[in-house]
Amino acid sequence: MTKGGKWVYTEDGVWTGGFWTGLQWLAYSETKDEKFLREAERLTQRLLPRANDEVNHDLGFMFYPSAVYGWRLTGKDEYRAAAVRAAESLAKQFNADAGFIPGWGFFGGENWAGSVLIDTLMNLPLLVWATQNGGSSELLDVVFRHTETALRNHVRKDASVYHVFVFDEKTGAPVRGDTYQGQAPESAWS
Repeated sequence: MTKGGKWVYTEDGVWTGGFWTGLQWLAYSETKDEKFLREAERLTQRLLPRANDEVNHDLGFMFYPSAVYGWRLTGKDEYRAAAVRAAESLAKQFNADAGFIPGWGFFGGENWAGSVLIDTLMNLPLLVWATQNGGSSELLDVVFRHTETALRNHVRKDASVYHVFVFDEKTGAPVRGDTYQGQAPESAWS
C-alpha cells in the first residue's frame, strides 16, 4: 500500500511480510548485489520473532520466502531454526479432531475456529520443508490431513473453489461454503 507515492511499512509485515523479503533474497541470488542482501537480512530479522505465533495460519507465507530462502543463501542457522519453529507453530493450530488448520484464529471477537481458508494450502510447504530440516516428521500428518479436508470440501463440482469452508470446530462436520474477501459465498476464489 502506498501513501503519497511512498510504500507504507508495518513493523512486522503483517501476513505479507515474507513476500517482499523473499523478493529481496531472490534479487540477491540473481545479482549478488550486497544492497539486496542487507535489505533481505534486515527484513528477515523483523519477521523472526513471529515464529512462535500460534494463531496465524499464514506462517508459510511469512517464513518460506524469508527465513528459508535466507538460510539457503547464507547458511545462517538462526534462519533455519526460526523457519522450523514457525512450522511447528503452524502445526500447533491444527485441530486434530476435525482435521484442519483454522484460518484467522486471531480475530478474537468472532469465532473463526471452524473456518478453513483455501489459502492455507499455500502455507503447508513450510511444514514439508521443516520435516527435512530438523522438524518432526509428524508435521506431514498435518499436511496430509488438512489437504484432504480442504480438497474434499472447498472444491465444487465445477472445479471452482470456495474461499472459506466452515466446519463444526469440534466434530469437523461440514457446515457451508463461504467467503470473507470474495464477491459472494458461491463466487469462485482465484
